[in-house]
This record gives sequence, structure tokens and C-alpha cells, in this order.
Amino acid sequence: DFFNTMAHELRTPLNVLVATQQLFTEGFYGELSEKQLKGFEPMQRNAMNLLNLISSILDLARLEAKRVPLQIENFSLKEITDELESSLLPLAKEKGLELRFKVEDATLKLKSDKSKVKTILQNLLSNAVKYTDKGEVELRISVVRDHGDNRSNREAISLAVKDTGIGIKETDLPHIFEAFYMAEGVNRRKYPGSGLGLSIIKRLLELLHGDIQVQSEWGKGSTFTATLPLVHPNGPSLPN
Repeated sequence: DFFNTMAHELRTPLNVLVATQQLFTEGFYGELSEKQLKGFEPMQRNAMNLLNLISSILDLARLEAKRVPLQIENFSLKEITDELESSLLPLAKEKGLELRFKVEDATLKLKSDKSKVKTILQNLLSNAVKYTDKGEVELRISVVRDHGDNRSNREAISLAVKDTGIGIKETDLPHIFEAFYMAEGVNRRKYPGSGLGLSIIKRLLELLHGDIQVQSEWGKGSTFTATLPLVHPNGPSLPN
């Protein structure tokens, strides 16, 4: 399989590089001076950035080639939100941000691909925290009526992530879901990125028969709203 081979060939040497750098900084090969440790910092940071970029490119390639299998299962959204809140809260606190999760029904269940739903939410929330320097990030989950592919009314789940971050310029909004697109006016040193995150989110949602909308104002913040069917079309009905 081309993608698996490519992933192995690219990731293996980078993982070795990252691990070796970590051994050096932890003193495995002898104690380093403060100046030497400082010199390792950009090496480690850029190696991790490259590793993440390779992973994102391979993920996007699989999605575009429709080589991503689905694992449809019945699961509680609370399992995902609890995990994400625990993992993101330290970073939000470090930046002085308020992180709020508002779930309409704590017992709410989905019939979908759990890992992909988690990836979508994790990426949206991580982006919101990343591009917000003061204020808050809020996740609001509710049940809505949605029009599916055949325009028939169906129950769906709305996952809205709202932030008080830097926002997106109106001229950039039509392009933000394009692969490698970089919005204008964003400080790339302060907010580094590959321009692949939102593109991957959109393709994952399409795979799950969902959609995403964005409302944003430059300098004031953004709201990304992902909508998913409560029951994936390829999955059986939820139990009562």
C-alpha cells in the first residue's frame, strides 16, 4: 500500500531524530550547557512541525483518495468531550482563557465513527485556543433538524466552536477550507501552521455525511459549526 509505505519511510527517520534530540536534552549523552540546550530548541520544534506536516499531508491524501475506512459504532458524546476538556484545559489556563463546554443533553449518543468525530472536535477546539489570546473558547452541542443529501428532514447534531480570537477576514472566508491556504494578515511566527487542518476537517465531515459553516469577523473572533447526522447512513438505528 503506497500510503502506508510512504508514512513509514517518512516518519521513521524523523521519529529517530526527535527521540535522539530528546535524549540529548535529557542528559543521556552527558550534561549540556544552557547555551547548548537553547540550540536544541529550534531543532526539536522544527522536527516536530515537519513530523506533524507529514502526518497531515498523508491524512489528506488518504481522504482525497477515499482510502479511509469507517468504523461506525454507537457512542456517547460525553466520552469525547470529557477527554478533550481534560487535554485542552491546561493550555487554555496557560493563556488565561476561559474554556466552556455546553452540552444540551449529557446522555446524547451518536451512531458514527467515534475517532473521526473526536478528531474533528479536537482540531476545531485546538485551532480556537491557538488563535485566541484573550477571552474565551466555547463548545456548544445541541440536537437540530438538518436536511440530508436527499433533502429529507433528519435529526442531526450541531457542534459549534466559538472563540474571541483574531478572526478571519471576509476575503479569506471563501478559501479557508482549501488545502495549504494561508489567510492574510496572520503572524506566521506567532501562529504557525500548515494550512491543512480545516481542509482535513471538511473532508472528514463529508465522509461522515456532515457539513461545516463559519461566521467570523476580523479582530473579534469566529464560530465554526459542524453538523453531523445522529445516525450515519451506513449504520443501524440507535437503540431506544
